[in-house]
Amino acid sequence: MKRDYFLIGEISKIKGITIKALRFYDRIGLLKPSYIDQDSRYRYYHISQFVYLDIIKAARTMDISPNDLIPFFKNKDSEGLLIFLDMHKEMTRRKINDLEDIIKGIDEVKKSLHNAETAGKDDEVYFKHLPDRFAVAIPFNHRKSMDDYILYYSELYLTVSRSGFINTYEDGLIFSKNDRDEFSPRYLCNFVAGVKDDHDYRLIPGGDYVCVCYTEEKAEQQQNKLWDYMQKHELEPFDLIQVGLLTDLLAEETKLIELQARV
Repeated sequence: MKRDYFLIGEISKIKGITIKALRFYDRIGLLKPSYIDQDSRYRYYHISQFVYLDIIKAARTMDISPNDLIPFFKNKDSEGLLIFLDMHKEMTRRKINDLEDIIKGIDEVKKSLHNAETAGKDDEVYFKHLPDRFAVAIPFNHRKSMDDYILYYSELYLTVSRSGFINTYEDGLIFSKNDRDEFSPRYLCNFVAGVKDDHDYRLIPGGDYVCVCYTEEKAEQQQNKLWDYMQKHELEPFDLIQVGLLTDLLAEETKLIELQARV
């Protein structure tokens, strides 16, 4: 037998396709052996069939059923096959983008958990250098009830999903100075990654932040500690952000809050 022909076992090793799959392709009429020895009944594939096997492998990677390829192979319809594969190529590209977003989302969750782990646990004031951050935000209304804000945060999460942003699962408040030069809540926000230029978001400037961390029970005490620290060290805050940290992925624990002042 010339070396243009290969046994089914050899094809299996060369192309990384199981013998079971090759027998299946034979049975459904997708790709039959080029030659079967009448005495030994050994199946042989010709080297010219390698391209068919490569197409089948590529198609399986794109979740294309082998049955969908049969008409193209049977009719030697190269043009139709290329159009068909092009269509699935675009679908596969979208799937790859979706998978990349999922991976980025997992990375963002890990980052958020790490932020909670590295937040001050001893009630002391500490410094952080933070990069530029992005948030989806809606105006804060002092006259609204807590139940209203729960609904607003739910709406923020939906907005994040619809916009294609990656949710970091950190939410909070963005403060701004009022007429008396005092900070007051201005926006409810949900921090995001993977921002796109064609969607609305707020940029939280990066820089050096002086922070305190607390649970709701210690909020007033810790906030006063931060103001006293900045006054004592003559630090003027440019931005003030309150962040609800992601402390655990699954367990329902007491929420940990970090107050960050950019100085």
